[in-house]
Amino acid sequence: MAVPSRHSAPPSASPPRRLRPPAAAPVGTSEARAWWQQWRASVPRWLLLAVLALLGMGLGLLLYGDARA
Repeated sequence: MAVPSRHSAPPSASPPRRLRPPAAAPVGTSEARAWWQQWRASVPRWLLLAVLALLGMGLGLLLYGDARA
């Protein structure tokens, strides 16, 4: 005689998990801060670093050209 399974259903039969909705911003958080946090979470860190590096190099070239003049 076969041994009955200890589980009621195979894992594939279970309903898919629902993703939690994004947490609401704490009370007192401004709309601009909430927008910034959402934007920051969606942009990859390497892209921010690349843009900052390019801006820094551009500023450095401007200052270097101004110092030589």
